Amino acid sequence: MPFRRLAGYVGRHRGAFALATVAALAATGFAAALPLVQQRLVDRTIVAHIDPITPYLAVLLAFAVGRFAATAVRQYWGGRVALDVQRELRADLVTAIHRLDEAQRDEYGTGQLLGRANGDVTYAQGLLDPLPAAFGNVALLVTSVTAMVLLSPVLTGLVLAVCPLLVLGVHLARSRIFPASQVAQQRSAELTSRVSEVLDGLHVVTAFGRQDHELAAIERDAAALRNARIRVAKVSAAILPLMSAVPLAGQVGVLGIGGFLALRHEISLGTFVAFVSYLAQLVGPVRALAGLIGYAQEARSGLKRCFTLIDTRPSLVDGSIVVPSAIGVELRDVRFGYGGEPVLRGVSLDVAPGEYVAVTGAPGSGKSTLLRLLCRRYDVTAGCMRLGGFDIRALALHRAVGVLTEEPQLVRGTFAANIAYGDPGASHERIVAAAQAAGAHDFIMASPHAYDTVISDAELSGGQRQRIALARALLPRPGLLLLDDPTTAVDATTERAIQHHLDSVAATRIVATSRPGMLRAADRVVLLESGRVVDVGSHEELEARCPAYRALHEDEELVAPQVIATLPEPFVPQPIETPLRRRGLLRAHRTGFLAGLLLLGVGTATDVLLPLTVGRGVDARQLGVLLAWVAAAAGLVALNALSTASETMVTGRTCERVLFALRSRAIKHVLDLGPAERDRGRLVTLLTTDIEALSHFLRNDLPGAMISMITAISAVVALSLMDVHLALLTLSGVPLVLAATLWFRRRSTPLYATARENLAAFTAALHETISRLTVVRLHGRAADSTAELDTKDRRYRDARVRTHLLIAVYFPFVELVGAVTAAVVLAAGAARIQEGTLTAGVLVAFVLYLDALFAPVQQFAQAYDGYAQAAVAVRRLRAFLQKEPAVLPPPQPIAPQRARGAVQFERVRMRYPCARHDALAGVSLDVPAGSTLAVVGASGAGKSTLLKLLLRFHDPRQGRVLLDGVDLRAYDTRLLRARIGFVPQEPYLFGRSVLDNIRFGRPHASRQEVIAAAQAVGAHELFQALPDGYDSTALSAGQRQLVSLARARLLAPAILVLDEATANLDPRTEARCQAAVTAASAGCTVVVVVHRLSTAARADRIAVLDGGRLVELGTHAELLAADGHYTKLWGSLSRAVRR
Repeated sequence: MPFRRLAGYVGRHRGAFALATVAALAATGFAAALPLVQQRLVDRTIVAHIDPITPYLAVLLAFAVGRFAATAVRQYWGGRVALDVQRELRADLVTAIHRLDEAQRDEYGTGQLLGRANGDVTYAQGLLDPLPAAFGNVALLVTSVTAMVLLSPVLTGLVLAVCPLLVLGVHLARSRIFPASQVAQQRSAELTSRVSEVLDGLHVVTAFGRQDHELAAIERDAAALRNARIRVAKVSAAILPLMSAVPLAGQVGVLGIGGFLALRHEISLGTFVAFVSYLAQLVGPVRALAGLIGYAQEARSGLKRCFTLIDTRPSLVDGSIVVPSAIGVELRDVRFGYGGEPVLRGVSLDVAPGEYVAVTGAPGSGKSTLLRLLCRRYDVTAGCMRLGGFDIRALALHRAVGVLTEEPQLVRGTFAANIAYGDPGASHERIVAAAQAAGAHDFIMASPHAYDTVISDAELSGGQRQRIALARALLPRPGLLLLDDPTTAVDATTERAIQHHLDSVAATRIVATSRPGMLRAADRVVLLESGRVVDVGSHEELEARCPAYRALHEDEELVAPQVIATLPEPFVPQPIETPLRRRGLLRAHRTGFLAGLLLLGVGTATDVLLPLTVGRGVDARQLGVLLAWVAAAAGLVALNALSTASETMVTGRTCERVLFALRSRAIKHVLDLGPAERDRGRLVTLLTTDIEALSHFLRNDLPGAMISMITAISAVVALSLMDVHLALLTLSGVPLVLAATLWFRRRSTPLYATARENLAAFTAALHETISRLTVVRLHGRAADSTAELDTKDRRYRDARVRTHLLIAVYFPFVELVGAVTAAVVLAAGAARIQEGTLTAGVLVAFVLYLDALFAPVQQFAQAYDGYAQAAVAVRRLRAFLQKEPAVLPPPQPIAPQRARGAVQFERVRMRYPCARHDALAGVSLDVPAGSTLAVVGASGAGKSTLLKLLLRFHDPRQGRVLLDGVDLRAYDTRLLRARIGFVPQEPYLFGRSVLDNIRFGRPHASRQEVIAAAQAVGAHELFQALPDGYDSTALSAGQRQLVSLARARLLAPAILVLDEATANLDPRTEARCQAAVTAASAGCTVVVVVHRLSTAARADRIAVLDGGRLVELGTHAELLAADGHYTKLWGSLSRAVRR
């Protein structure tokens, strides 16, 4: 059971929690004793004039001071325990996330993991923070009932008669609120997953002009969350007001029966006042308990999700055996598949220690899967794998294996920290040597702070990321190197240098590649086809005897396959209008807010008028008049329950609609900012944690705070109407409260801002960690990553503890001022009664109104914490929404018609934020309509930047980019991008089928049109052969590239932009794809960034970039004749192929 598990965490802090609980009970004792003192004061001082009033006032003040101290201790230590438990629970969640194996991680998804570790975990703090006070409230209930029994058993029996309604409310809360909360939390996780996916694929969404459609998809998920939470509000509205009305109903009964007994002199006026005071004291605690019970059902659901993740145990557990420096590999009948679909079918292979083996094959043949099994990202489903003579499951792999995955990922940090990620203690000399071996040293030294430059994935080109990841794999000098396409994103010169270093490495090397130079350099080549080993031998041997190998590496011009369906006309996207974008948040929902405030006012009015009816009833001297006031009080209680239920439902619905609108606006702004907004972790924090902070405040804290505030204001008004002099006396403590408030705000505001910033840093780091768990696990850095996240979480916890210290001083102090004021009013009122200028009934009402004035202080204390966090979140969201996009829409955008596709770059300069040098420096270039331009150059030369300007991800600092003679900045950006088909350097696919990914840019395309696009890039047969055909989701890197090509081709664009679009394909598949694209894109302008110069040679013209400058331009033959940069690159390629 979640609560029992949570109690175990609390048990680690039993001393602090016991102190908070004892303090809460002490505060309850002081509170429970106050009415008894007031009873004695009224009976013996005001009515009978037996005792002097001073001793009673002294006792009241002493109890008030004791209550102040006890409440301060309870709030500080209770809040501290809650924060400590939240941190420890979150630490266990982070540990569990790091423990997950690859398959479990895929099953949960990033959104689910982030939601549990950063959303559901907050229920622990939200539940535990008020728990000591809840124990105190329960004790107050017991103590008050005991005192009421002593005062009047008859009236006590009357009060207890309505208590079964409380039991019924608790039962209904457990049976109805809990399942509704489970649904809401699941919808929240689904929304987080959707947002995370869109952020990861933001460059694809932007390039295809799909912002409106992705926004609509997110809004559908957000609407499902909104509706689920509205359902929780409706269920709560039917249950919780019933529980809150119980003490009010008791007051009505006490007024009727107690008034009748008082008329017959069977109880004293003091007894009656004490009894009513006890009931008035119970209103706030019962409401708090009712709210806590409702919240506990939400917390139960969230905590259950947390403990489910914590209890998840990986099927892959690292061994402890450390193998020798050079590792032999044995595979025996290895079989494996994703989701039950076979990928490897009986692979057997022996690799000697120190041997260099290349694994090659067509896309989907199983190359990357084989390497994933060798580094134990997955376990085989059948067969055996042995490394160094040991079963792979017994080995401590991260110490012996260096891995470069097919999609290299970096962690946020310096170049040096990234390279030394697998060996944090490495010297600077070793780091530099690894960077030099990977061809990364030169561009690192050109960065602002060399190896100490802080970087992230988004700030480097694909080739630069690949070389940093390769250096990371080389640094520990492992016994086994597993490299998945290590040179796909680098130029021929860099590839030759990398290959030269690999030749000198003593480790066993297994490389998945299709690059001819690397195949020639390998001792042996393993040819895979459909998950089976077809042949093994040297490159020369396979060339001589294996037709399948020769066919795989043919590079001749091939005829494009026949297209069985006609490609569609160019797609023109239609905007999706949503009214939420055109109206202010508050203005759009003012009706709901006004209705909620009206209902809140009605409910508060009943609370305020009830003490007045009690006072009038006390003053009544006739049974008929008393019964009339009882009837009026009963009507007020019924109206209170009805208005509270209606207000809960209306306010809940309105708040969820506002949050829905805010999410939509924030997501739309993210989509407007586009790929230029690089800090994904910050965006995730804004869209999840910050909005959830506001959501928590609106749903759980705002209603109670509003009721308390209106009640306090109404009480002041009522006091003024009853007796101006006493009212002024009541307000004498206000200057002290105002001074304390100013002090509190000045000290707490920066602390809350610091806490939110620390939480944002933690959330960003957690999102990055979840996205890069493969890197963390492969390099054995799970413990370090966990410790780093725990450090960030501790900073958040420390800042929050400091805010709790301020709360623990401020709010009890305000309560103390109220108690002192009550004592002063009682003294003045007693004197006025003796003078005959005040009735006992008015004084009784005054005492009850003083409870209404100062009792909300504790509710404010609970609500203020949520308010302060929400206020910081709103400031962060407001600052984000005011951020200008890097690409601004034109005042009067032009809609591009059927574009011819002529592209011009005129003296273009581009520099990224915080960069020291221009990425492009004065580039001028013409691309005639219908021609093909290949852009080549070393990694980091500015090739991809050129494409980003054409796609208008950025605008140039100087110069212009024109399409058909018109500056791109004059076009409607969304319609412009719809004319451009884009294939990114790293093919990003959404978690959908092949069919849905291909028609991402044309969601209503028919299946036949999708097949036609696949045929146009020569991929139809490959997709058709997948386990589920076009409905498949598990794809290799090469297959993903083909999907990206088909996705771009389906748009029938005027311009096709290819950024290393075929880097992961073998030569034969690449040649077929290029031939198919060439045939299908007749009349289409093609701009392609390539490192394979054999691909560039087919282009109409070739642009050579170096250091952001255009250094050469011409045909393949012209550039070779010029004997310049291009000739050197071509020479490097030729030498690599001849090896």
